[in-house]
Amino acid sequence: MAYTVSYCDRFMDELLDKMGSDYFPLPIKLSRFESITLNFIRESSTFLEATQELSDDIVELSNSKTINIGAKDQLYMGKKFYKIPYPSDYIRLLNVIPFPSSNGEYVLNNNYDIQIYKIGNFAKNENNPFRQATGKNINIYRTDGSVLIDTDQPVTHASFTYLKKPTFGKNPNDIMVNLSDLTVDKLMQKTCVSLRATTSDQDTAYIDEYVERQGQKIK
Repeated sequence: MAYTVSYCDRFMDELLDKMGSDYFPLPIKLSRFESITLNFIRESSTFLEATQELSDDIVELSNSKTINIGAKDQLYMGKKFYKIPYPSDYIRLLNVIPFPSSNGEYVLNNNYDIQIYKIGNFAKNENNPFRQATGKNINIYRTDGSVLIDTDQPVTHASFTYLKKPTFGKNPNDIMVNLSDLTVDKLMQKTCVSLRATTSDQDTAYIDEYVERQGQKIK
């Protein structure tokens, strides 16, 4: 069962009450939950980069697309690359598999050696004959706005797998976030701990002002 915003609101109210915390209006809880979630995803992404394994906590955010590749037109340090711009919901690259063209047919040859690097490694790879993108060696480079494919083989398509941004609910019947219930449980607890720990006079003044505007009273 996917948790709704309404359910999570009640759950966090109950948890905050057990913690002896002040009352927080829903917009404040949602804002803090979103911040906690994005930080959690960044931490999980760091784990991914270190282990090459996608955490079960964020597996729902994995997304794959087949991308049409045009001609080599991206120039970097005097060399042209095939280019894949990042989608608007992109967070982190998981994998890219180019499809070389052979006799007009698209084939995926499992004997290709595909390596993913940051663009800063390009010059070093170019000066290393064992890392150059020749023959069945294909190098993928991550830049700030796109992925560059370095290969001397013709490429027409690519399987592009990436970590996408989460979708947050705003209305009572919306799904809180497109993550597993187990993960949302963790995130709600982290959110409540954060709210409880960071309550200050300034926070309280803001909450009082918000509640007054809404014609409510702090519990």
